[in-house]
Amino acid sequence: MSTKLKQLERLQRLRDARETLCEAKLAKAQGAVHGVTLQIAEADTMRRGAAGDGSAALLLGDRAEWWLAESARFAAERRGALLESLLRELAASAEEARGRLVTSRREAEQVSVVVKELRNALAAEDARRSQAVSDDRFAARAHWTRMRRMDAEA
Repeated sequence: MSTKLKQLERLQRLRDARETLCEAKLAKAQGAVHGVTLQIAEADTMRRGAAGDGSAALLLGDRAEWWLAESARFAAERRGALLESLLRELAASAEEARGRLVTSRREAEQVSVVVKELRNALAAEDARRSQAVSDDRFAARAHWTRMRRMDAEA
């Protein structure tokens, strides 16, 4: 096996490892986006629940309960807004990870194609050498047979 092929196969293994790492980073980023999305939904549910509690307290004339519900609603809105900001950052990070993965896959595929072409070229060269050896043996045998006939006739 040629040195160049060994080097390219090593490069291919490194590219494959890099691709695996990029896949893991993308999965992690997507998991974080999903987690924050769930937290946003939870904050929204808490906000709607607190708003309902506040309305009920107002109907009952319980100002203290209304104030607690309003505080809870405000806290849930604020938490939701912070989580929305975090979600945008995480989504951008996930897109960057996706871009790196696509680039990594493309580079790994390019190296794979080069390795395959080199293997094919080496196989063709081996086949050519093998055929040349076979042709040389055939020519030597034919020459030997002619020489034997000439000796027998003489």
